[in-house]
Amino acid sequence: MIGDLGQAHLVSRRRFLRGGMITGAMIGSALVAACSQPAAAPATPAASAPASAAPQATSAPQATAAPKATAAPQASGPVYVVYATQNSDPPFSTNEQQVVNNFEDKNPQIRVQLEYWPGQNFYDKLRVLYAANQMPDTADMELKQLPDFVYRKMVQDITPLAQQADIKESDYWPRQWAKVHFQGKMWAFPLDSQDAVIFYNKDVFDQANVPYPPKNWDDPTWTWDKVLEISQKIAKGTGVSRTWGINVSTWWVYDYPFVWSWGGTVLNEQHTKSTLTMPETVAAFQFRADLINKYKVHPAAADVTEGVDHLFGANRLAMNVTLNTNAYVYKDVPNLKFDMAPMPAGKAGAWTRAPSDVIALGSQSKVLEQAFTFAHYLTGTDGLLLMDIQAGLGIPPLTSLANDFIKPKVKGVENLNWSMVLDIESKVKAKYQDVTIAWPEMDKLLTAENQVVLNGKETAQQMADKMSPQIDKLLAANPPTAQGWVGD
Repeated sequence: MIGDLGQAHLVSRRRFLRGGMITGAMIGSALVAACSQPAAAPATPAASAPASAAPQATSAPQATAAPKATAAPQASGPVYVVYATQNSDPPFSTNEQQVVNNFEDKNPQIRVQLEYWPGQNFYDKLRVLYAANQMPDTADMELKQLPDFVYRKMVQDITPLAQQADIKESDYWPRQWAKVHFQGKMWAFPLDSQDAVIFYNKDVFDQANVPYPPKNWDDPTWTWDKVLEISQKIAKGTGVSRTWGINVSTWWVYDYPFVWSWGGTVLNEQHTKSTLTMPETVAAFQFRADLINKYKVHPAAADVTEGVDHLFGANRLAMNVTLNTNAYVYKDVPNLKFDMAPMPAGKAGAWTRAPSDVIALGSQSKVLEQAFTFAHYLTGTDGLLLMDIQAGLGIPPLTSLANDFIKPKVKGVENLNWSMVLDIESKVKAKYQDVTIAWPEMDKLLTAENQVVLNGKETAQQMADKMSPQIDKLLAANPPTAQGWVGD
């Protein structure tokens, strides 16, 4: 997999492939959640493993009949639940293991078998296992992947079990609850919301005698024009000693906040047509590229061979747009003084992206009730305190944990602007990313073409004109029965 900044590496989902989050020696082994990046290029399954056909760019994936879940076999010993997780690195792996340990202490009749597949495409691996009738009982996945898995009948409708467990909509943030529902059914447990914000380096601002960004979303002075003005004041120097004003992940989904604040969209409301050629959308994509090629306040790939982390930690980058989970990486950088600020406003307001992770149950599970019990615990109060707050995975979906989130008892992040981050859920400062069963193919197309724009090889208008008919063709192949997901 090639990351945002041209560095080849293959790492777990909980690292930033596309956000430039390539940790250097000064950061050590600290990692950050990566709901923020797309899946790696599909891995080639082993010859002996039966695999389902990969979806083509011009047609919808074929729905397959799921073997019916059966009751758990009667046995004198504990029941084993297989849980496939992408949390293969600390602190997420260690905290998740603690969740499992706590769960098993409270449920001695159930044992959880954790499965990791480092270096492999997690979602292709799940598809291969499903084709072999070996789908794990439960799995951690990005919400963006869920529609395709539901369409292929790979995950279980958990509505009846959720009703039996008295799971209430009122306990959740509305957006996180809505994301896991489709056609009146609940398809997964919300695990987190990971939100794009601006991290700013206080020393860089101080050295340039520039005031810090505002703390609140409703500050009328905080606009994209203001960000450009600040970046132009701060950017100076040449070569390896240059200080940059701003960096934004080069994965195209980080253009969503630009697009929304300009008043544009990527798809229509029904997710059946591309709207890339809207003037507002084109202008937003172009402005984001102009930060690199016209204004030269944003590093190009050749300028960050050591990673964006290194620039930010070495006081050579003023602002970095990435997920709020990155605070748990930056806290370990010696002498780094930083905080978080909201995304700036355009003519249509200030908006951000807030992608989620979810826990889904495999449709082939023979221990469905036990798998549900574990998934419910992992995404309940005890599990979320360990995963979302202590490890920093994201905003917990349960509103009851709001105070714990804004006042984390974790050294190095306890005094950051967490209230602003929580406002993304409580004041709805995020919009939904366009999610359909064609997401993997659409993402692949736009990731590659947007990079051409960022490299200054074509304009945003040329990209939009080229991509729109291809995306329309993808969406036209989506059957009506698979349409209607609210988004991510």
